Amino acid sequence: MSQLREIFAQWHRQAQPFLRKEQTRDDYLIQFMNAYKSAKIPLGEDGVKTAWKRTQENPLPPEAIDHFEDAEKRLLVALCRELQIIHGQQPFFLSARTVQELFALKSHVEPARWLRSFCAMKILDEVEKGKVGRASRYRFNFADN
Repeated sequence: MSQLREIFAQWHRQAQPFLRKEQTRDDYLIQFMNAYKSAKIPLGEDGVKTAWKRTQENPLPPEAIDHFEDAEKRLLVALCRELQIIHGQQPFFLSARTVQELFALKSHVEPARWLRSFCAMKILDEVEKGKVGRASRYRFNFADN
């Protein structure tokens, strides 16, 4: 807690010229603490890259092994699981284009089919449909649920 207070104090001193006059130091402290509590990934890190690294390091989850033989589909299930672990109870974003990049695929169409099939198989729930410039949000359904 003392380290957090020191970090906030340093930020507050440096941000003085940019702060809104109608907000007090305590208002900013409350915002800072709420943001800190909500943070899932350290600033400067990419959540998908972090989850991808964990996917490579951890054993495949039963949801992947039970449903698929193909290594790419198993890895994608494992990636979704790791993203959910990082995001806790909150849904996570994942686009077919991101999957295309990770797996070095020629098109985003195939990973979009994979993700849709994961929803049909109840591995994932699509919480919010994606739009142009914004990926769909999913929630992973763990096997023990």
